[in-house]
Amino acid sequence: VLLAVCYVHPLFDALFTRVASDPYDPLLNATILWWNATVTPFTAAWWNQPQFHPATGITGFTETLVGLWPLSTPIFWLTGSPLATYNLVFVLSVPLSALGGYFLVYQLTRRVDASLLGGLAFGFSPYRTAEIGHLQSLCAFGLPVALGALHAHVADGRRRSEEHTSE
Repeated sequence: VLLAVCYVHPLFDALFTRVASDPYDPLLNATILWWNATVTPFTAAWWNQPQFHPATGITGFTETLVGLWPLSTPIFWLTGSPLATYNLVFVLSVPLSALGGYFLVYQLTRRVDASLLGGLAFGFSPYRTAEIGHLQSLCAFGLPVALGALHAHVADGRRRSEEHTSE
């Protein structure tokens, strides 16, 4: 987390007024995060964002970012700012990606040193800089966690139904 804060420290000076990249995709994503925090996801109202009125079903034409809802909505409720929400989710994507990479490499190697390097490589990769304006790409921290969990499940060799059988 400390490395992530150092990595994006200029952003903290303008948390409520700027974004880390060009304004186009980040402002769209900030609007989507705001919409997810103020309207219940998957309701009829949620599918009809206020852009392009009178067209309906606008949410279906863009990323929904609904996977970030558990992370972004409490941040919006605390800050009340779509830009601060976007920026804080952006900042959190770095350590969460590093932790996800650590988990995956640890499941594969069972070595802390390799896991630390793998986590740092995933959390601070050059790809992140190339995709800095695309929050949906930066928040891929669930992918290594899912892969690590899958590897752990395969290594365990048991199915869920075998856990509940009586002897």
